[in-house]
Amino acid sequence: MKNLYRVLSIPYVMLVLFCFIQDGTAQIPTNQWNRSKINKYFSDRAKSLGVEQSSLKGADGKINSFDDQYCSDFGVIDITPDTWDPSTTTITWTIQTFVGAPEFHPDWADVVGTGNATVLKFYPDRVTPEYFGAPIWFEYIQRNSLGFIVDTKFDYTTVYLRPTAFDVSGNTEVCIGNSAMVTLSNSEAGVEYTLKRVSDDAPVGFTITGASGGGSINFPLTPLAVGATDYYVEAINPNNNSCSSIMNGTATVTVHPLPVPTAGNDGPVCEGGTINLSGGPAGITYAWTGPNGFTSNLQNPVLSNVSMADAGVYMLTVTDGNTCEQSTNTTVTINANPSITAGSNSPVCEGSAINLTSSPAGGSGTYTAFNWTGPNGFTASTQNPTVANATLAASGDYTVTVTDNLGCSSTLAATETVLVTER
Repeated sequence: MKNLYRVLSIPYVMLVLFCFIQDGTAQIPTNQWNRSKINKYFSDRAKSLGVEQSSLKGADGKINSFDDQYCSDFGVIDITPDTWDPSTTTITWTIQTFVGAPEFHPDWADVVGTGNATVLKFYPDRVTPEYFGAPIWFEYIQRNSLGFIVDTKFDYTTVYLRPTAFDVSGNTEVCIGNSAMVTLSNSEAGVEYTLKRVSDDAPVGFTITGASGGGSINFPLTPLAVGATDYYVEAINPNNNSCSSIMNGTATVTVHPLPVPTAGNDGPVCEGGTINLSGGPAGITYAWTGPNGFTSNLQNPVLSNVSMADAGVYMLTVTDGNTCEQSTNTTVTINANPSITAGSNSPVCEGSAINLTSSPAGGSGTYTAFNWTGPNGFTASTQNPTVANATLAASGDYTVTVTDNLGCSSTLAATETVLVTER
């Protein structure tokens, strides 16, 4: 068998080449010719080839063997005339674009066969990116054995970018309340990228359009719900939604709940007492801070011999095994101890009365108990007791303490020295 010959018509006049090089893009060229200008071009071309004007009737009709649009990764398309003139012995095809200046593209197709068995095999994946979205015009001319034109027709299709599949990344674990990020490694100008959940294909956030020159795209995720969610990215050519792609891979974002801390104490206590702080839950790490420079990493720290400077808010931050943390606090109340001074009518003569006095201060201000002790087995529980008919044995030191209504007592007893003299 003879080799299949390939015929693509060559323009009769050398045309100025107008093109620009760019990466894959979904942006449609802005300097395209309008339809009337293109029709005139083909009309003039037909006249230059010697086709009578009457033969142009219907010459801009549809060539039914191809569709009006394709995605850039579509396979081969076999294009043939709708009808063959019985006298046709040869057919020539031209493929043209009208972006800036007319250009011929013989390398976008192969011609297979001869005569009325000729097929034009068009490959959308050979169309270069600068012509995505621009009409691609196909023209055929059938000639008889004498070389005369017996039929001609032209029609167009449009090839749109099928977005390139780039890689999705962003497997991460975060604590609830924080944000996460899913990243697409690259993008193409004009393509619309949407992050979606794998579970229900629902879009997440807003669509991001690829910028000129491409580059990576970050999809922020906030707020997030507790649990593991898988995400993928869909890319759509907005000029032809059927030209879409699912990007490579998925990203799993795992959101952990925060631990629920508890904090408490066994106060209130009086000055000098002990405060037992309590924290929860068990089995995690703890960080306490509080007044007077207090810090501790214990779950249940103890404050001994507390002073008024230790009163206030104690903050507990707990951190779990997922490094998620949350804080709470407890307020420690410390009651001030009262103080007291003692006095008497000393010196007194033997047989006279000793009048003891006390003056409490501080604490809550409400005093509920006094405790006196002294020589000769003396005790009393009133604020200002009396020792009647004092003897020489009543001479000595008398001490008193006071307790307020909060149960706090003076830590230092007041002492009064009494002298009983002989008559």
